Amino acid sequence: SDDRAALMRDPDAILGAPNAALIIDEVQREPSLILAVKRAVDAMGTRRRRGAFLLTGSADLHLTRQVADSLAGRAG
Repeated sequence: SDDRAALMRDPDAILGAPNAALIIDEVQREPSLILAVKRAVDAMGTRRRRGAFLLTGSADLHLTRQVADSLAGRAG
């Protein structure tokens, strides 16, 4: 879809947009998005808010080899 293409082209711009709120299904299929979500959450600093990103998937991220980060301390 167009939304997926835009997200893959420049994930930092999409995820870092003010008041971004996204649902990303099957996030394990695009491991690079995990680090982009981490950067976006870290950039929020004290403005961090619950529910900014809803990540779903059918795989345990801890067991997925391509995923380099667990989002520890950033997921709730």
